[in-house]
Amino acid sequence: ILDILDRDKNVDCIALELSSLFLFARWEHDPTFLDQLLDALADFKVRSPKPLLPILIAGAKEAMALEARDRLVARDIPTYPSFQRAALALRRVIDYHRRQGSTTFFTEGSLAAQP
Repeated sequence: ILDILDRDKNVDCIALELSSLFLFARWEHDPTFLDQLLDALADFKVRSPKPLLPILIAGAKEAMALEARDRLVARDIPTYPSFQRAALALRRVIDYHRRQGSTTFFTEGSLAAQP
């Protein structure tokens, strides 16, 4: 699915909710699952020019969420505790690049590249 979104010229960035209920249930059942998933995300981040915004809402599993966030950061992938925080971070990056007059951050034809 990530590769399909990456090829779509109508998609400027990819927000990905890492559902804590699903993620942590799978992780508890198969301890290798989280690292496999995070390695796939890290590989995608290297291949794709589009911003990747993983959203990890902890719910009742804060300790597991902290460990998952640490593992994402170790792979140079920032994570956000809500969609609002991810959107705010993206907005700030877009604003910064616009102020700098840079267009290299934006993919050709993206909405963010528009003045």
